[in-house]
Amino acid sequence: MRKVREWGFPVALIAAWAVAAAYTVSLLITPPEKAKPPDGNEPAEIADTNAPAS
Repeated sequence: MRKVREWGFPVALIAAWAVAAAYTVSLLITPPEKAKPPDGNEPAEIADTNAPAS
């Protein structure tokens, strides 16, 4: 019982952290069929990458 008392909270905390991290990463990864097309407002999409450097 003493080991359960000592290790129960840290193990539960690490398990909860792992579940929260996996859920967060799953939200960041969007399936291609649900991804929206770019709207053109992002600087990387507007920037002219072929412009000569000064």
